[in-house]
Amino acid sequence: MHAASRTAEVAEVLTELLDERFGALGELERLVETTAAWCERLDTDEGRALASRLRTVADHVAFLGDRIADAEADLQNMPAVLPATAPPLAPARGRAQSAHGARARAAVAASPHRPPPSATASSPRRPAVPPGSGPARAR
Repeated sequence: MHAASRTAEVAEVLTELLDERFGALGELERLVETTAAWCERLDTDEGRALASRLRTVADHVAFLGDRIADAEADLQNMPAVLPATAPPLAPARGRAQSAHGARARAAVAASPHRPPPSATASSPRRPAVPPGSGPARAR
């Protein structure tokens, strides 16, 4: 992100993050949902309670994806190129510089399992519904 000078480059990073098949957010949501389903298979009150909490986490991940998709769409209204007078991007703060930042960068890095981004591809958008305010998730 630090090397990006064009709005399209920033939008592309967000698009990759949101990609339903290969994006980090979709993968995280699937992982949490699968873990919830596994916990239910324990057939205990504790397992069902944890599964319920995990499904809430998955709802929050989906909501975060919706907010990021909104930001991606908002980039369309921004100038296409940084002005020559733009200050450099400040280094990431706190944990983003740690392994979490490295994982985030790796999540959107090129992969032999991920097809190259296409200039015309766009990710499907979910309706913006905050967790807990929409219909209940199928369990």
